[in-house]
Amino acid sequence: MNASLSRIFRHLNPAQLAILSFGLVILVGAGMLMLPVSSVGPSLGFVDALFMSTSATCVTGLVIVDPGTSLTVFGQAVILSLIQTGGFGIVLMSTFFLFIMRRRVSVHVSDAISGSFLKLRRYPLGFLVRRVVQLTLLFEALGALVLFGSFYQDYGEDAVWLSVFHAVSAFCNAGFSLFPDSLVRYADDPVVNLTVAVLIILGGVGFFVMVDVWDTLSRDPDPAKRRLSFHSKIVLTVSLFLLVGAALLLFVL
Repeated sequence: MNASLSRIFRHLNPAQLAILSFGLVILVGAGMLMLPVSSVGPSLGFVDALFMSTSATCVTGLVIVDPGTSLTVFGQAVILSLIQTGGFGIVLMSTFFLFIMRRRVSVHVSDAISGSFLKLRRYPLGFLVRRVVQLTLLFEALGALVLFGSFYQDYGEDAVWLSVFHAVSAFCNAGFSLFPDSLVRYADDPVVNLTVAVLIILGGVGFFVMVDVWDTLSRDPDPAKRRLSFHSKIVLTVSLFLLVGAALLLFVL
C-alpha cells in the first residue's frame, strides 16, 4: 500500500500534488468531524462535516454549526488543525508531503515551490519551510499569551484553549470563533481588539514578507545596509494604505 502511494506521489507534479494533498486534508478532516467524539449532540452528517472541514481548511470562516457549542474540545481541535494547515498553504503542504515520501526535491520542484511564495532564489527551500513554521508558531504563541490575560478573568482555566484557538484563527485569517457572537462581547476591550487585528495583519501580509522582514533585520547589523525586497515593500505599503484609508472612510461614513 505504501509502495503504491509512493509511486503515485512520485509521478505527480507540484501542482497536482498540492491539489491532491489539499483534498485529502479536507476529506480526513470531514471524517474526523463525523466521529461521535467530535460532537456534543448527534454526530455531524457527511455534508455538514465536509462543509465545516472545507471552510476551516480554506479559512473562509463560514460555519453551519456553532463550533463553541456544537463541537467538543476534540472537534474544535480538529477545526483548529484544519485552520492551521490551511494557513500554512497548499504549497507548504505539498512540501511536507514531499518530505514525508522521502523524495529528493529537484531544482525544478524547489523553484516551483519557492516561486509560489514569490521568494528570492537565495533562500533555500529548507530554510523557507523552517522559518515559516517558526514565525507562525511564534506569533500565534505571543497572541495567545496576550489574549489569555483578557479571557482568564471570564473563563478561568478554559481561557488557555480559547486563547490558543482565537490566536491561530486570527493569524490564519480564518474568522472562526468559539463564542456564539464571535468577538462582539469584547467590542470594548482594546487588548483583544488590537491583538486580533495585529495577528490578522501579520498573517495577511503573507509568509514571504514575514520571512523577508525577519531575515533583513537579522542578517545585517548595519541598519543602513538593510534592504527589503521590492515585493515586500509593495505589500507593506499597499496594506498600510488600505488599512488606514478604509479605517478613515468607516469613521467618516
